[in-house]
Amino acid sequence: MSDNPLLMETMKFDLSRTAESKGREGNCAKLPRRRTLLGLVVAGLFPFAAAVLPAEESVVELPEGKSPDGAVLLRIKGEPKSEDPNVLELVTVATGKVAGTVPAGGYTSTAQAEVDNAVVLWSPDSKRCALMFRDSKRTTKLQVFQVDPSGLREIELPSPTDAAFQLLGAKECFRSLRQLPVRWLDADSLLVKASGDVVKETGDKVPIYYEADVRYKVSERKIVKATLTHTEPREG
Repeated sequence: MSDNPLLMETMKFDLSRTAESKGREGNCAKLPRRRTLLGLVVAGLFPFAAAVLPAEESVVELPEGKSPDGAVLLRIKGEPKSEDPNVLELVTVATGKVAGTVPAGGYTSTAQAEVDNAVVLWSPDSKRCALMFRDSKRTTKLQVFQVDPSGLREIELPSPTDAAFQLLGAKECFRSLRQLPVRWLDADSLLVKASGDVVKETGDKVPIYYEADVRYKVSERKIVKATLTHTEPREG
């Protein structure tokens, strides 16, 4: 390691400035991955120093991420090739500041990977939002949040998949399952489509694909109606 005190002070200054900047995001649109110029120079001259440089991050605004009243928006922040989960950030539009964060799914390693699946469905009054995040390679999970100036709070709802399984007489997924928020019927009523593959407990045990509409009363955290809308044999 170099004994040059000027070079060492320059390295410390750059690393401290980079660390401070991690928490400040300007534009909420998709941001490029980046490192500071000096950081790249240091990494090239001193490969051992690369290990202490801050990890690259990506920040992606979600489709339909801005609330109907325009006050807040949602985006995903994550580090590529990191075992840490992505986070869902609630950003105040007027100030650009992050008002709250919650984990965003548990499967992907980059924020971009799940943007198409993570379309935000806002309630008409901007007080709640519903999203679908990937839970594993072949399963997705519904998540509903209460939104206020202090941040995000998850609203735990009964599983729409369990409701579909009860209608089907099945106990577990055969290959894949999906929980897709479809629309808010009003500020407190949410329609979700559950779909996937199951093997019934009785009968010929042939795998079937199913779709079911599940309606929630969100304030009461309960399912008010579940209806099978489609079933068909699943090949393979």
